[in-house]
Parts: sequence; structure tokens; C-alpha cells
Amino acid sequence: MAVVSDSSPLINLYLIGRFSVLTKLYSSLYIPEAVWKEITETTKEGATFFKQQKEKGFLKVITIPSSSLLRLLLLQLDNGEAEAIALAVEKKALLLLDEKEGREAARQCGLQVAGVIGILMKAKKEGLIQAIKPELIALQEKGFWIRQELFENIIKLENEY
Repeated sequence: MAVVSDSSPLINLYLIGRFSVLTKLYSSLYIPEAVWKEITETTKEGATFFKQQKEKGFLKVITIPSSSLLRLLLLQLDNGEAEAIALAVEKKALLLLDEKEGREAARQCGLQVAGVIGILMKAKKEGLIQAIKPELIALQEKGFWIRQELFENIIKLENEY
């Protein structure tokens, strides 16, 4: 199955040193040009890292042509989210996306969506990380907002009290 990503999962996994889970879970990721621009403008170190991932062939940057779907999405979402949804629809792909409004729009388009927390849960299930709780704390320390109720539910679900 093809996988398309918005910037948030890529940047946040990079910031907590867990980008490698993506390379182990998926053979490659498609990203639209707007997402490429966002991730290469994060930090100088991040830009270098993401450029290396592109050179290795893991990140595949795609130009998104204008379409009625894209124009509609751009009325309510930022460029990266809108282009990522349009690309995922085109490729019938799993979409990696965190923002609530974007996730709702993606689901309305019939897409399967996973965010950074879902990626980490899958990584634990696959034995790529030992525990979710330290990763969630690391995300919070880097500015990723997680509702307390969600945090607690994930810890219970993963038996990490």
C-alpha cells in the first residue's frame, strides 16, 4: 500500500529521534511539494536530514496538479495538508496526518489516516520501540500537544501504567 505524509508526523518523529520507525514500517513515503517545503524549512539540521532521506529514495516528492478536490481542500486547510490529502486520494494511500481538521477532511475523502501516535503504536507492536510512554513525553517536550485523556488511554491500552 502506498503511504503519503503531511509534515507533522515527519517533523515530530525527527525531533524525538524516531524517524527511523518510518523507514522500517514503510518502504517509501510520497510527499507533495508543499510538505517538502515545510519539512526543509524546519531547522538547518532537519533540512539536511530530510534531503538525505530524499536522496536515499525514501521520501518521494510529487508535484500535485490543480484539481477541483485540491481547490476545495485549500479553502479549509493549509497547502501541505490539502496537497497531502489530494495525493493520498490519487494514490489510494494511507495518509499520515496529525491535525484534526485535516484528518476529518481526509476521512470525508474515504482515506485511512494515522498520526504520529498511531505510528508509534504500530512501531511498538512491530518491536521497533520498547514503550510508548517515553515517546509521548518526548513529543510533549518538543511542543506536540496531546490531550491528557488521550495520553492516559494510550498508556492503559499499551499496559504502561
